[in-house]
Amino acid sequence: MRVRDGAGSESPGVKALVIIPSLSGDVGDLRALCSGLAEAGLPAVILPTGRALEEQLKGTDLPWFRIGRNPGFGAAVRFAVERRPALEWIGICNDDVVVSAEALGSIVQRIERGKEDSELIYFDPAPPRPFPGPIDVFTSIALLDRFRRRIPAARPAECSVLGRTHYRPFSFVMIASSLWDRLGGMDPLLVYTYEDADFARRAANASVRAAFLKCDAIRHNASTTSRAHIREVLPVSTVSSLAYLQKYGCPRLFGKSLLVLALTIRILVVPFASASTADHLVGIGRALRAVVFGGTVALPSYQEN
Repeated sequence: MRVRDGAGSESPGVKALVIIPSLSGDVGDLRALCSGLAEAGLPAVILPTGRALEEQLKGTDLPWFRIGRNPGFGAAVRFAVERRPALEWIGICNDDVVVSAEALGSIVQRIERGKEDSELIYFDPAPPRPFPGPIDVFTSIALLDRFRRRIPAARPAECSVLGRTHYRPFSFVMIASSLWDRLGGMDPLLVYTYEDADFARRAANASVRAAFLKCDAIRHNASTTSRAHIREVLPVSTVSSLAYLQKYGCPRLFGKSLLVLALTIRILVVPFASASTADHLVGIGRALRAVVFGGTVALPSYQEN
C-alpha cells in the first residue's frame, strides 16, 4: 500500500485513496477526518452527494470530486474509482467516522510491511456479522434486529474462518483494486442496503481472506442520514433488500411476501423509533407500494440537500 501524499493530490506516488461519500456531512468533521487520514498516510477525497455540501466545499481546500447527483453508496464509490484508475488500494469511509491518526498510522505501516496478507481489510471495530439471510433481512426491515442481537450466536474464533461466513459494514474498509476489478465493484442493483454484505460474500466465494483488524484507531458515530430521510431511504433500502434476497436464491414472491410482512410489523414499532412518526409512515407506505406494485424509488435528491 504505497501511500505518500496525504492531500489526495495527483502525485504519481499515490497508490491508495480513501473515498468518503457524504450527503450532508459537517465540513468541520470532514476536515478532521481527512486530516487524520492524511496524517496516517492515507489520502482521501470527499464525494458530496448533496448540493448544499458541495457549495460549502467549494470554499475550502479539502479534496473532493463533483458528482452532481446522489446515486447511492456503491455507485458513488465506483464514480471516484473510475477517476483514479492507477490505484492499488481503494478505501471506503463513512463521513461519521472519527480516526486517531497516530494509531491508524501504525496500522497502515504494518500493512505496508506486508503484515496483513489480505485483499479486504476491515478497520471498523464493530463486531463481525454473519452474511445476512432471509431472517436477518426480515428483522432489519421490521426493526426487530435489536432484539434478535440479544440472542447469543456461535461465532468462529479464527479470522481465517471468520471471513468465509462473516463481514463488517463498510464504514471503513480497504479493498485491493485487484479484488475490486475481479468482482466488478459493488452490485448496482443494491443501491443502498447490503451492498457491503454482497461484496464481502462474493469475496468469500472467491476464497479471499479478509482481515478483521482489532484497534482503537477508529470510532464510528451513529449515522443520522437514514432517520432524517426515512421517506426516501426506507423504500430504496427495501427494494435493495429484495434484490439481495433474490440474488442469493430467495424466490421473488417469497421475498416480496417477507418484506410486506416486515413492513407491516414495522408500523407497530414506529412509535418507538427515533425517526419522525409521520415521515416514517410515509416511508413505509412508499416501500410497500414499491414492493407490491414496483415503480421507481430514489434516494434523497442531490438538488434538495
